[in-house]
Amino acid sequence: MQLPLEHFLLELNLEIDSQELFSESFLCYKAGAYKAAYAFSYLGFMSILKFRILNSVTPPNGINAQQWSIIQGELRNIDKWEEGLLTQTQRQKDPVFFINDDLRNQVIYWKNRRNDCVHHKNNAITRITVEAFWDFLLHMLQRFQVNGSMGSLVSLIVDHFDVNKNPLGQDVTPLVQQIPRVMELRNYPVFFADLKNNIKPEEFFQIMDKIFLFSPGDLKRAGADFAFHQIKLSTITYFFRRYPQHCHFLSNYPQIVRSIWKGHLFTTKYNDYTVFCTFIRLRLIPNDQLEEAIETAVAKLDKAFPIDEDINTLKNTIFYTQLKDKYIVQKAHLDFYNSNKNKIRHYLENIEPDEDILKFLNYVVTRDFAPWGLNNSIDAMLRSNQQLADNFKAKFQEYNITPAKFYRDIFRQEDTPAE
Repeated sequence: MQLPLEHFLLELNLEIDSQELFSESFLCYKAGAYKAAYAFSYLGFMSILKFRILNSVTPPNGINAQQWSIIQGELRNIDKWEEGLLTQTQRQKDPVFFINDDLRNQVIYWKNRRNDCVHHKNNAITRITVEAFWDFLLHMLQRFQVNGSMGSLVSLIVDHFDVNKNPLGQDVTPLVQQIPRVMELRNYPVFFADLKNNIKPEEFFQIMDKIFLFSPGDLKRAGADFAFHQIKLSTITYFFRRYPQHCHFLSNYPQIVRSIWKGHLFTTKYNDYTVFCTFIRLRLIPNDQLEEAIETAVAKLDKAFPIDEDINTLKNTIFYTQLKDKYIVQKAHLDFYNSNKNKIRHYLENIEPDEDILKFLNYVVTRDFAPWGLNNSIDAMLRSNQQLADNFKAKFQEYNITPAKFYRDIFRQEDTPAE
């Protein structure tokens, strides 16, 4: 059976030396030789840190190229590398590893347990000791990244969103601006994947928002490509609900645009007309799909409604024509009118009534088996909005149509001066 640490280390693509040390450790552990298991694991840990320094071409922040070359040279000395590496883990001024004092102290603690193994000191090294060290590696190993590297930036961002370390709502822009400075373009996908796995979706969206606002074009494109291919569409849809101003980044992803409006908008409590209308304004929905898309949006009109600028956008499409033709002027069963009363009311509140609408209004209040769910909604609408009631009264006069008694009673009440 594979140990949790074995699985974890396999995903890190370790150097051969590090792999062999941990392989020996796992063999010793399974044989019950816990001192040897611990000693090999500790050396494996130090070996990983050594190779992270040796493989880092760019010096950490605050260390020049000559100093960095000296540090790397010390780690190539087979007799002194372990002592030199321990010194670098404890370095506080211009640190090699971007870690806090707590992690530095933990390194010393685990180094002392290693000395207990080698020098046969009184402190017992048991299975629990080995497993505790492995737990430390599982949770903390990835925090040991060379300062100024991709890994250290991920750690900084994780800490940024930790309310125990930083105030809630602190601006993350300075960290986002570091991304193109500490890694090459080819590393962006790995960075995004690592970041996504270590912070919450809403936090990841805050990072993407800042990238789309302030970053160079290649980083924006890499961010969009990762997000639109590696994050599920329901989550991407939530991002655009939160940040509709970034919808234009979908211009090169027509299939994703279609999947969003076809299968993900109008499926939750959110008002998705802002996203939908943004798609229309940006011409993200092709002309040959627009009628189908609008039909979907009209059908979902019930609990949430377009407002302000979005209404004006929809007025320039066939949205309200479809709404009128399919849900208002056609003769239908009373249950149809009652179940669609919110659609009809939205139309009446926002579109100037014509002759067809006025005749419809008379029809629904005078027909046999009147749809009183709809009629009560119309009554409440007109009684709560005198300007709207006055406009309907004027339109009845303009088209020379006598309003039904239902409306005359409302208009008469509106005309009665307040005492």
